[in-house]
Amino acid sequence: MSYQSRKQKDGTKQLRKVALLVQTASDWSRQVLRGVANYAHEQGTWDFFIEPRGFYENLNLPRDWSGDGVIVRLTHAGLVRSIRQRKIPAVNVSWLGKHSRTVPKVVSDEAACGKLAAQHFLNKGFRCFGYIGPVKELGYADVLGKQYGQTLEEAGHTCDQWIPQAARTDSQLRNRRQQLTRWLSRLQHPIGIFVWDTATGREITSVC
Repeated sequence: MSYQSRKQKDGTKQLRKVALLVQTASDWSRQVLRGVANYAHEQGTWDFFIEPRGFYENLNLPRDWSGDGVIVRLTHAGLVRSIRQRKIPAVNVSWLGKHSRTVPKVVSDEAACGKLAAQHFLNKGFRCFGYIGPVKELGYADVLGKQYGQTLEEAGHTCDQWIPQAARTDSQLRNRRQQLTRWLSRLQHPIGIFVWDTATGREITSVC
């Protein structure tokens, strides 16, 4: 897909080639891509490289691709090395990875999001709280959950947490849902439950 608008001084349109290494399987990532597309439409002529990708698939840049920059959701260290070796400007849009001069991060404030969620439940009058964080093996630091729990603790409350395991097979998925059901059933109601991702929120609704 291409977006065209601005012209160079000689009247010709300046083409920017940008690779979008952001998985397309979740609504969150699609919103990121939509935001990039909107910006490109307003600012200049961008030609995108993008492929449909799932959450657990590696996002790789084709060897024969050359362009002006990469917008990336960092999924593994090999991707960082590949970008550095090819000396391609890159911006990370994921909470994974560290902010650096080589690959700076442009993300929402994770701590502020956690605090906002806790304050929302407190303002709604909840006195029981739960939290479900990211799958452990993904390697997120989960500042979100830490700040959520800390804000509740400062207000004199505790928080029940459940950390899910990745479910890659039917049997693992059944086991994960059984664990989730047991966890939900022993919580005091009414309860405000904060989840790290929308997929988990949908799963909670289904289990309930």
